[in-house]
Amino acid sequence: MFSHEVFKKSGDYAAIHRADCGHLRKHGGKPKDPTKYEYNAFTSVANAHIYAQSTGLNIKICRCV
Repeated sequence: MFSHEVFKKSGDYAAIHRADCGHLRKHGGKPKDPTKYEYNAFTSVANAHIYAQSTGLNIKICRCV
């Protein structure tokens, strides 16, 4: 089961959230423009953080984590 997600906005930042975070779902949980926005699910916060670092973008951690 996935417990965390990384929301990635191309060229800007990667944000780590819990999978049930309201911020991820406030717009239906689907990217408006799939070429700019991406969601990736992970089984742990550690795996999510490793992925966020690998993007080379600024990392934001939601207060839900």
